[in-house]
Amino acid sequence: MYDWFIQNKDFLTSLGVVVSLFLTMFSWPIVFYFGIKQQREQIRSNAKMKIYEELSALKKEIDEIGVDLSILLSEKSLPFLEMGWEKNPVTEKLNALKVWQDHVKKIGDKIHEFVGAYRKLWTHSEMWIGAMPQLKKAKDELFVVQLGKLTRELYAHNLYLMGQSGKEFDWKKWDGIQIEKDCRVMRDRFDEIAVCYMDDYLGLIHNRLSTPIFGYKRKPRDTADMDKVEKCLILTEHGLKEMVVEIDFSKVAG
Repeated sequence: MYDWFIQNKDFLTSLGVVVSLFLTMFSWPIVFYFGIKQQREQIRSNAKMKIYEELSALKKEIDEIGVDLSILLSEKSLPFLEMGWEKNPVTEKLNALKVWQDHVKKIGDKIHEFVGAYRKLWTHSEMWIGAMPQLKKAKDELFVVQLGKLTRELYAHNLYLMGQSGKEFDWKKWDGIQIEKDCRVMRDRFDEIAVCYMDDYLGLIHNRLSTPIFGYKRKPRDTADMDKVEKCLILTEHGLKEMVVEIDFSKVAG
């Protein structure tokens, strides 16, 4: 056998060269294909992260405006105490109405800011929906349905507050308890949509754009802070989904 290898040394060498060339020619297209594929995946990943960062920044703007608006909508922000500071019967009514009008104007201005901010996120979501087509239904549910209703309710609420001084000049005759109740309802409604559903939406964006890259998946909104058993609406890829939340009161108490 050894002698045979010695006798056919030149042939085997030539055969090895041919095989090597064949393997090189055969493997090069494969290497090239996977190289191009990996490069494309990297480009897609970078694009997805840029989209996610862009939408996250717009969501942050909404959050900052939303905090201010939520405070203004709170019944605890109503300036009844400040309105009663003046002692002169005549100037008391005039100054009180000025305080009220200024407060209502702040709410109106902040509503306008909020609507502008969420419409900006809406526009950019429409622009990039091709990168996350699974979120089309959630996007429409949030912006077209929920935020559309909320916008109308916010402006109607502002008109309601503005109209108090038109119905009765003496603010002490207003139904303060009812006004506070209506403000509390409006604030809760705002927080549900502008905070909870908006957070749900960003979580869905995260799971579609960031999770495939880093592996971390955000869970549905945490409802562990609820103090009783109740049904909770959460925005999912299929729209709003009702979930029954059950709390272990022994753990809460502990």
